[in-house]
Amino acid sequence: MTSGQTVYFNMPKFSRLDPVITAWSSFCDSLPHERSRILIDFSPVIWFDLPVLLFVNSAMRAMRDHHEVRIRLPDRPLDFLTSANYFDSLRACLNRDYDDIFEFDQVDRVRSAVDRPTRYDQVDIPGFGRKGVRQPKGFTEIKSWAPPAYPIDEELAVRLAREFDEPHVREVLRDLLGKLGDSTGEYVFLEMILNATEHPQAGLLQTTTWIQHYGTPNAELWICAWDDGNAITTTLREALVDGGKRPGRFQVAEDFEVRVRDQGGQSSHTVFTAADVERLDVGAEPTALLTAALFPGVSRRRTTAIHPSSAPSGYGLFNLVRHVTGVMGGELFILTDDLFMKLLPSTPGTGGPLAHVRRMSPRCQTRGNLLAARMTPPTSAGGVY
Repeated sequence: MTSGQTVYFNMPKFSRLDPVITAWSSFCDSLPHERSRILIDFSPVIWFDLPVLLFVNSAMRAMRDHHEVRIRLPDRPLDFLTSANYFDSLRACLNRDYDDIFEFDQVDRVRSAVDRPTRYDQVDIPGFGRKGVRQPKGFTEIKSWAPPAYPIDEELAVRLAREFDEPHVREVLRDLLGKLGDSTGEYVFLEMILNATEHPQAGLLQTTTWIQHYGTPNAELWICAWDDGNAITTTLREALVDGGKRPGRFQVAEDFEVRVRDQGGQSSHTVFTAADVERLDVGAEPTALLTAALFPGVSRRRTTAIHPSSAPSGYGLFNLVRHVTGVMGGELFILTDDLFMKLLPSTPGTGGPLAHVRRMSPRCQTRGNLLAARMTPPTSAGGVY
């Protein structure tokens, strides 16, 4: 390929998080080394998972200094992207105007969509062509938080989590998740945001919540957060250098089943324990570092608590995983460095969740850390560990 040639990344028709990340990894592996023009083509898409949009933000942020990256919009109406506040989230992420984000002939279309109010109580769901899920106002928007107006700190985390206590939000969550909906803000959203505060160099935080198929057996709740700070693995490796690793400080431990699948399609299966955490050093593999970050007591901090409303230092990801997969029977996705981890509920006879870890192409560029929790109405199949 010659320099400046346009390279297309075609978003899948049904753009769910797992296949999009897999496709992006393969795409990056085939990119030319010289500066190119990358067009992320949304036109085939009839269905988005909302965290996919945060992933695209992360990928464009990582690529912007090495390639010219633009988006081609879907042919269908833009109500979903507009109601999700996606266009403004892109500007905040890339610090660029629409002229430098979208195809030249589509900029006017974006501006027209943004100028037309679409903040409804009911939001169009892609692929159905009808009004679908009843959402609390503002619940589905991708919101951007950045200093100096919004320092990414513990106070911001607590403030944002309180939105889940608003009566109209609590009503929807309880209707979807039963009594477990009452703890969603404290145990899921708060811990996600507190995790972002732990990442050095984080200058932008983006959050979103989305309910799909409300009122049906397939209903699901997504809670997502992305920050542009240092990767979780990088942060923990630096803590090892500083002597900040403290896995034995707390008398709590969980075993994790970890399956690693590399780009060649080979897989390995091992059980990662507290003893493995204690043996970590600065030369540890990224997969081991990310898995260790899920254990109670593993933190870059030396203090015992981050905020009075939070768990002790080092328990944030542990409690997040425990609540999403163990209590709720849901799934937690973590994208950081060149790793994509999918945590599932525990299987019989194991002491913790099952973690599928995919090593993406070394050339797969994303920025920061994306956490996305997917929860469904509780069933008799769900278990607590």
